[in-house]
Amino acid sequence: MRKASLLSILIVAGLMMVPALVEAQAVVIKDTSCTVLDVDKAGTFEVWNTTKVTTPSQNCNRNVSCHGDLSDVDGFSAPDKGAVVFNYENTGWECSVDFDGAQATTTSWHQVITPNGNVSLTCHFIDCPGGT
Repeated sequence: MRKASLLSILIVAGLMMVPALVEAQAVVIKDTSCTVLDVDKAGTFEVWNTTKVTTPSQNCNRNVSCHGDLSDVDGFSAPDKGAVVFNYENTGWECSVDFDGAQATTTSWHQVITPNGNVSLTCHFIDCPGGT
């Protein structure tokens, strides 16, 4: 009888941990779009067929990454040499993301455009309950 009670407690404890484990998994959204800066910061491009990955962590951080290809986008000119890197410090612009209807912004982000037209945008959010 004692073994059955212990097993029941372990099963219940295990089930209580499942939502926490599921909540911490990455969410991948394919065939979506994101807006990125062009090489000279004069405008933005809407990049389609991108992949967004949202990765929450247990220390209240959430990273959102968007990866795509600008080489076929009308009006895009690739950088001549090396990758071009943007962030809040060299643009003064914030990254803004919609989390299930709630808009969040951050100054902690970076974007890289390579000479072959690949673009990667990553935004880092502090996402604790209650905003702390």
